[in-house]
Amino acid sequence: MNRERFNQQVLFDGIGKGQMRMTDYDGVFEISNKWCILTEVKRVGNNMPYGQKLSYERVANAIQRGGMEALVIVTKHDTPSTEDVMLKDTQVTDFYINGEWHKDTKNRTYLQFIADYAKSRKINKLKHLYNGQ
Repeated sequence: MNRERFNQQVLFDGIGKGQMRMTDYDGVFEISNKWCILTEVKRVGNNMPYGQKLSYERVANAIQRGGMEALVIVTKHDTPSTEDVMLKDTQVTDFYINGEWHKDTKNRTYLQFIADYAKSRKINKLKHLYNGQ
């Protein structure tokens, strides 16, 4: 990561109009051409706008049609703006898989959620997450 450029904003002004606006994804994790994990991080109290949610659904569905399993994870944090957000410690609230949204009722951090997912799918490249290594 280039810390010097990390806080530099990319402004989308002048590109979209009305309901037509660009969105961003906070993280995309492709593993072995079999699994794709898309991640959206929100501050507590902020929800995904409708258009962004629809974009995640459409991209995940297209990935599925292409033969990979797609998972969208929505996670929240209440980290002060003066501190970095540690994704692994954020709280998973919702996830989208196989065309359906689900609430995460297990009260897991992002790291716990990813570890559980990787273990259930036997993703060897992420074995260190669920084996505690």
